[in-house]
Amino acid sequence: MDGYLSQSTNIFDISAIILSYNTKDVTLRCVKEFVSSIKNSNLSAQLIVVDNASTDGSAKALAGLNFE
Repeated sequence: MDGYLSQSTNIFDISAIILSYNTKDVTLRCVKEFVSSIKNSNLSAQLIVVDNASTDGSAKALAGLNFE
């Protein structure tokens, strides 16, 4: 996510938190749309995804995302 989403402790224009429990496909779509929107703007952003011990592979799928 480097280059698209700031990873510092600065103040962001947008902060979003996504809660996930066995919603892998929906969560992945949400994350991708968020990143796409930020990429095409001049806004700084942070995105936090909280996975509540999903058993559908959500955490593994999210860890495998690459936005470069």
